Amino acid sequence: MRKRTISNPLRKRLLRELKTDFGKYFVIFAFLVITIGFVSGVYVANGSMLKTSKESFSRYRIESGHFALDHAADGGLLSTLRNQRIRLYPDFYKMLSEKNGRRQGRVRVYAVRRQVNKADVMAGRLPKKTDEIAIDRMHANNNGIAVGDRIRIGGRKMKVTGLVAHSDYSALFENNTDPMFDAINFDVAVVTAETFDALPQSTHYNYAWIYRGAPKNDNKEKVRADKLMNTIAKEAALSGNRLTDFVPRYLNQAINFTIDDMGSDRTMAGIMLDILVVVLAFIFAVTISNTVTKESAAIGTLRASGYSRGELLRHYLTMPLIVTLAAAAVGNALGYTVLKGVIEGMYYNSYSLPTFVPLISSDAFVMTTVVPIILMMLINVAVLAQKLSFSPLAFLRGDLTRKQKKRAIRLPRIRFIRRFRLRIILQNLPGYLVLVLGITFVMLLLYLATGFPSTLRHYQQEAPGTMIADYQTILKAPVLTATKGAEVFSMTELETVSGVRKGETITAYGIAPHSHYVSAIGRLKGREVYLSEGFRKKFGYRKGDRVTLSAKYEHKRYHFKVAGFTKGGSTMAVFMPNRRFNTVFGYDTNHFNGYFSNRKVKDIDSRLIATTIDRGGVTKISRQLNHSMGNYMLYFQYACVVAAALLIYLLTKLIIERNTSAISMVKILGYKDREIAALYLIATTWVIVLAELIGLLVAGFLIRLIWVAYINTMDGWFSFYMPSSAQIKMFIAVFAGYAAVTVLDFRRIRKIPMDTALKNMD
Repeated sequence: MRKRTISNPLRKRLLRELKTDFGKYFVIFAFLVITIGFVSGVYVANGSMLKTSKESFSRYRIESGHFALDHAADGGLLSTLRNQRIRLYPDFYKMLSEKNGRRQGRVRVYAVRRQVNKADVMAGRLPKKTDEIAIDRMHANNNGIAVGDRIRIGGRKMKVTGLVAHSDYSALFENNTDPMFDAINFDVAVVTAETFDALPQSTHYNYAWIYRGAPKNDNKEKVRADKLMNTIAKEAALSGNRLTDFVPRYLNQAINFTIDDMGSDRTMAGIMLDILVVVLAFIFAVTISNTVTKESAAIGTLRASGYSRGELLRHYLTMPLIVTLAAAAVGNALGYTVLKGVIEGMYYNSYSLPTFVPLISSDAFVMTTVVPIILMMLINVAVLAQKLSFSPLAFLRGDLTRKQKKRAIRLPRIRFIRRFRLRIILQNLPGYLVLVLGITFVMLLLYLATGFPSTLRHYQQEAPGTMIADYQTILKAPVLTATKGAEVFSMTELETVSGVRKGETITAYGIAPHSHYVSAIGRLKGREVYLSEGFRKKFGYRKGDRVTLSAKYEHKRYHFKVAGFTKGGSTMAVFMPNRRFNTVFGYDTNHFNGYFSNRKVKDIDSRLIATTIDRGGVTKISRQLNHSMGNYMLYFQYACVVAAALLIYLLTKLIIERNTSAISMVKILGYKDREIAALYLIATTWVIVLAELIGLLVAGFLIRLIWVAYINTMDGWFSFYMPSSAQIKMFIAVFAGYAAVTVLDFRRIRKIPMDTALKNMD
């Protein structure tokens, strides 16, 4: 006779439990789906783009580095360089103005490059005629330019035939020392060789090289690059030329910034997911702990009937794992489809990336499925193992405490209602602690999402006022101007040798005596200098400190003494009298190479001007960051408020469910629903207010630490700015989310029947 198997009765409870607490499980499921989907999308899009970017080095023959000279290299210099185990390619360009109907910007124009630094044509084609041009795809999108449009390049009307991604400009840095790229006002374009030769603007003699036998790592590349730089500088000087720029690939921000940034995005997304999973796991743990307490008599009966702790542990662990697995499946499906496109759009909105093919990511599976399940299991197993360790008799008695005698905490002599509310908080302390943890996490994210746009707006407003002058005109050679108020200065670029960022570019200025733009310069003596505010804040210098800086491309060090500080905003600069500057750096007594002025210098041939720094150049970092991330931060703010409301909903629901019997008893004693709600909801309100205040303090402290670490990875400086009004708005927004939840909580309290307390009486 065939044996009849008896199904485990505990399994029948799972579906009933899901129906009973569907709202709670749905909220947790939705939380996980959105977060896992987002992180999965980041890993898929990010991994695919990183792979494509790394393959671009060989596919598009990206340079190993480039250098620039004052004049074209002569035959002797070229012959010497070819003996340095490199392939050398002329990569000349010209700087022109660009007018596209929306704004005026700058464009770096190359002849079509077919040997090195080739471009990926994203739309249209490369130029073939003298009036045709192909421009950067991201710059075109930012300015509403399409294939077929006509734009003015250096005053000449040209037709856009293609939108391209330049392999050596995945981030549009005009200068390698810029703190941020500028894809709005700066463009990189290619024209035919005939068109390039016909352009009247001065040629920048830039050369790209590719190593014969690439160095195995950055350290070996640095040694080889330093040797090459010294050779170029020495040989160029012998032929009456001068090295003006030298950027090996490992230091090239236009190439590496995108790859580094995408790598950090993966790390941050994974950390955010892990933190959220831990918070949700604790919510599950508190829920299960409350359920075990509520069902202690039934558990005692099951244990007395032969059920082991392991069987009960697996039963209570099943639902959290089912919810997590289901959320991982749905989240990954969204990540590989809808959300991948969202992340892809974010990257294409920020970087000039080539076409990529989505790839399946094993890292995405591990981070979005394996890690959340392990975290969920570990936290819940730890809580359940402790909770289920009592004897069957203890469960039957409902005595689930290790203490011999449970004593209530003595409360101060205050009004009865307040004491009652304090007692509610103490009795539900684990749930409230998780609530504080969750709100602190959300406030941290909300602080960043709110403070980042505030910082950019503040910088855009304040930076122009900290400029030395409205215009800094940098010359290729000394030439006079009749511009009213123009004042000569000298400048050169140095580097830091120590501190928070080694190799940070520092501009050294030689200022005219009795300057109208930098005050009290005549008081400086000997090696004394003034430091800009940005330099002081970033490196922490004080008056009287010694500053050591090194020359770029030369093994020379200069020692200065800090005599004070002057305005300069985010710039990293030192100021000294021009006569002292020329002595220190070996120039003629009357040498200068620039003008400060509050009017644009117009009477100097543009071919003699290296660059002009104006308000637009100073605010490019904030302008680009705001364009790339501003709208997303607004959406993120809304998402954080919704997340806070959902967390509050979950935990207040647990607290009310745990106190069902007490609420029922209070109803029997004659209290009305509104009075009961006032008891329980005001107690929760105290905790919410406290959690928000703690969250603001913790977030403010951590975000400023994170911001300093972030700014220290790039050139320049500007402080994180979070106005009090924005913090108040944060507080109100989260509290408004809680206010919406209290409506649901009141309805839940009102539905609790009076007979619940009578049914649960021992």
